[in-house]
Amino acid sequence: MPSRWCRRCAASGVAGWLIGRAAEWAQAQGATRLALAVSRANTDARALYDRLGFAELGGYGYWSRD
Repeated sequence: MPSRWCRRCAASGVAGWLIGRAAEWAQAQGATRLALAVSRANTDARALYDRLGFAELGGYGYWSRD
C-alpha cells in the first residue's frame, strides 16, 4: 500500500476510525487491552497511535492501550 495513501487516510480520520471500531469490537468480545505492532520507520502510524492513546512497550515496536 503506498505510503501517500496511508497519510491521506490518517489525515482524513479513516485510520483512527478503523482502529476505534476494532477497539470497540474487541471490548465487546471481552478484551481488556489492545496491542499493535508497527515498524520503527513508520512514523505516521506511530504518531497516530500516540494520538489515539497508545503507549510504546519495550522498544520492540509494540503499542498498547488499556
